[in-house]
Order: sequence, then structure tokens, then C-alpha cells
Amino acid sequence: MQPPDKGTRRISRRLVWLLGTFVVMFGCSDAPQDIGLDGLRVGSLLGATADDGYAKAVAPRPLAFPRDHGPHLKFKSEWWYLTSVLADDSGREFGVQWTLFRQALSSEPLGAGPWLTGQAYMAHLAISDVDRQRHLHAQRLARGHPKLAGVRGEPLEMWIEDWRVKSESRGELVEFKLRAEEVGKMAIALDLHQTQPILLHGDAGLSKKGDEQASYYYSMSRLATAGRINIGQESFEVKGWTWFDREWSTSVLGDGLVGWDWFALRLDDGRDIMTFSLRRREGTRDPHDYLLLRRGENVAKLTLLEENEQSFFDVVPVRYWRDSQGVDWPVAWRLRVQSNEGWAADSSGEPEVFDIEALIDDQLMNVGLKYWEGIVKVSRGGVRVGSGYMELTGYGSEN
Repeated sequence: MQPPDKGTRRISRRLVWLLGTFVVMFGCSDAPQDIGLDGLRVGSLLGATADDGYAKAVAPRPLAFPRDHGPHLKFKSEWWYLTSVLADDSGREFGVQWTLFRQALSSEPLGAGPWLTGQAYMAHLAISDVDRQRHLHAQRLARGHPKLAGVRGEPLEMWIEDWRVKSESRGELVEFKLRAEEVGKMAIALDLHQTQPILLHGDAGLSKKGDEQASYYYSMSRLATAGRINIGQESFEVKGWTWFDREWSTSVLGDGLVGWDWFALRLDDGRDIMTFSLRRREGTRDPHDYLLLRRGENVAKLTLLEENEQSFFDVVPVRYWRDSQGVDWPVAWRLRVQSNEGWAADSSGEPEVFDIEALIDDQLMNVGLKYWEGIVKVSRGGVRVGSGYMELTGYGSEN
């Protein structure tokens, strides 16, 4: 597919503006829009709204690949998340985020023309340069159109203007090519190779976020990654690992939730951790808080509802960073994990304690939908034992 010409790009951006940034960015419903000076709040994007006519995640269903890498247009929302921890030959470390969000503007097709897909797309690109302590980020918005933005499956191809991901199947495994550039600012050209089976979260891919809220959710925790990143006029050959997160739903967050804290961590000994905490307005833990552990072929899953003396987890903030608008973001955490599923590094039976800390405090994505997303290190007993990504949403919107 050829990239859109300049005239088409101008039309796209004008349409975005005239649509009120996609009806105030994804707010095409009868629900009031929870917009403030800090931009959209998470509840406006993923909370319960007028969802009649959309498919809903209510029960486990067989997920098939590569089919489910592609779009699920009967659901209201979905996203494709790529977060990479990379380094050059000298050991200089970088984080890369590329995300594509799809939001349906209507539960029914709007027509047969290319402008009538009824879909809106938002993409985020970011590079974290740990050595220079800088975080560059950009956003693109477009109405669904073959030359502007869209997703196709089997094999997966997704694009928003000239930001693009294409995949190829290699038997049961997948290879991705990720290309994106903000001229004069940053660019990425990365090749990613799946090395492990797909992780299905929750109950065979059904991830509960409440009594009546759920999504279909899976991850690829270790995509071997190599390529080039550019920051300004500097170019770096890099390699490392990428985490691919994939989720679709119609209503994810229930009443009383203001956001979540999400961690995707790879330990140097080959183990993986993914955990999220749903942050309640009153400050208590949510019963659907979730932890996934992988060690080789051994996978353990746990929610707060299932905690017992042999299996439990908690993650608590230990240090905050304050942004320019006075919002405090927890950028260092302590995670305790006890699992009876043979996941632990030793047989002592004692909980493992990990310290998770941002490698750059200011990795704020202030792009209308304000959230924190960035590269972190993982330590145990003061020794670094891994890396990963952390996402924090809804801060500053609790009141």
C-alpha cells in the first residue's frame, strides 16, 4: 500500500478537527464526557457507556491465530500495544512504545464508501533515551480510510498514515516489521520475532475487570527485536525484547474505578511477570486485580479473589514524581509474589520481593488522553534482575 499523499493527510486532519477530535476522542455515545484541563479521563474512554448494538466479552471463546491478531469490528474498542526494551552495542538503553487504538463510532456500518468505515484510530509513538534522560512522544489521529488508517488481519497489517506494522507467519510463530517516523524528531525501524507461545490472560483469554466488565486479552511477552532508532540526527543500532499486548472489548472499567497500574516485566533468568491493579476511587484493592507468571512452559495466574496462604501478590508505590500540573505519579513500586506453581527462583517457600523503578521519571504521555508509560528496571535485594514497561492511568482524575 502506498502512503497517503499530502492532500489526503490535510483532509484527514481537517476531518479530525471537524469531528471534535472524533467526538471528543471516542466519546460517540449518550454518556456525559468527563473532560477537564488534563484531557480525557480513563473512565470516558473505557467506562460503561451506551453500548447497545456492540458485541461484548461475556464468556471465554476459542482464540485462533493469526485471525485474532486482526480487528474485531463488532466490539467498540481495541488496541495493539508494542513496548520494547533495547540497547546498542555500548549498552546505552532505550525504551520504545508504539500503540494503535481503534474506536467504533457506530455499532452499525455507516455505508460502503471509504470514508464510511465507522472507525476512528489513534496512535502513539515514544522513545525513552535513558542515558540523556529524555522522553520523546507523538500522536496521530485519523478516521478509518484505506489510505489513512486501518487494520487488516491474516496476516496482520495496521497503519495510520506512514506509521505501520506488518506481520508474516512463520509456522506457529509471527514476525513483525515496525516502521514509524516523526520527521526531524524520531524514527524507528524494528524487526520483531515471536519466540514463545501466546499468553492467554484470565480464563482462556477472557479478562475480567468487574462483575459485568471484561475484555479478550492476550500477550506475547518475548519478541526478539533488532533494528534502528533515530533521535534527531543521531542513529542507533539496537536489539532487545518487545512485549506485545492485545485487547478488545466494549466496556472495560466499571463504576468506582478511576484507572489502573500495569506492569509487563521480563527477568534476566527467563521468567516473565504481568500484573495490573484496578484503582478504586475509595483506595481499596479491587477483587479483579491480576497477576500472571511465566517460567518456560509453566504459567500461573492469580486474582485477588483467589489469594490464599500459598499464592498471593501485592504491589505498592514507594516513590512519586510530580508533573508540571501538580499531579503525583508513582514511579517506584515494590512487588511481592508468592506462588505455589513452581515459578519461584528457589525452593525456600518465601515470597519474592521485587523493586520496580522508572529509568526516567518523566515518561508522561500528555497527548489529550494523559497517562504515564515508560521503561523500568526490576531489582531484587539491590541488584538489577530485569526490565520492562509500566503504565499508569487516571492520576489526577480521582476527585
